[in-house]
Amino acid sequence: LKIISNHGVGYDNVDVKTALSIKSSPIVVTHTPDVVSDATADVAFTLMLNASRKSRIFEERLRQVKWKSGLETVLGNDLRGKTLGIIGMGSIGKKVAQRAIGFGMKIVYYQRNQNLEFEKNLNTAGQTLDELLVQSDVISVNTPLTESTRHLLSKAQFDKMKPNCLVINTARGAVINEKDLVEALKNKKIAGCGLDVFEFEPKITEELLELAKENPNISLLPHIGTQTVETRVDMERLCLVNLENYLTLKKNPLTPVPEHKHLFQ
Repeated sequence: LKIISNHGVGYDNVDVKTALSIKSSPIVVTHTPDVVSDATADVAFTLMLNASRKSRIFEERLRQVKWKSGLETVLGNDLRGKTLGIIGMGSIGKKVAQRAIGFGMKIVYYQRNQNLEFEKNLNTAGQTLDELLVQSDVISVNTPLTESTRHLLSKAQFDKMKPNCLVINTARGAVINEKDLVEALKNKKIAGCGLDVFEFEPKITEELLELAKENPNISLLPHIGTQTVETRVDMERLCLVNLENYLTLKKNPLTPVPEHKHLFQ
């Protein structure tokens, strides 16, 4: 085995450290960043809109022929004027930020490495995680799952959030402690959430599913972040280019995972 061409931007399903441990001939691991960014950002905003506007209950009522046009008493909330806190300002985080500008949102972000050019372009500034948590009306999780980001959002973090806060996750489920998320929702520490990923997927915490039936500010999707024709074709092409470059053309793969980039410098 010479190379693992991972069909996805997240690669927590591959033991990249073990792949490197073969000193004589490391197994190269690549992934598909950037080409997934627009589709994933679109899903983040789909979840954001669904959760803020409570659209699920309206669609359910319509399908049950219980449409009460002009007489509906349930009200959602605008995104305009709200503060969006982005955790992880990589390629996907930047695409989420671009969309947020169009919705008239204020942007704050948290990332280990400050992005001065981004801050200048969007008239924003990097925050500590705690600063972001207390300011944000909506939080979008866009950081990869690593040892340092596993359960990045747990009870202590939920306790700092606004009671009207919506938490959106299109990254990896285990960045959020799902048990603590359920408790935060039950105790109204936060208003709702929009999730495309889950800590134990495909299994979903039963209490979360029960809460979703009652709380219109909860929107759940089955990990469809990249599920468009165009994005999947782009991902497959990039996988094949990485394989061709490394195995046939004896060139560097285009997108090795960060832990393997030093092999090609």
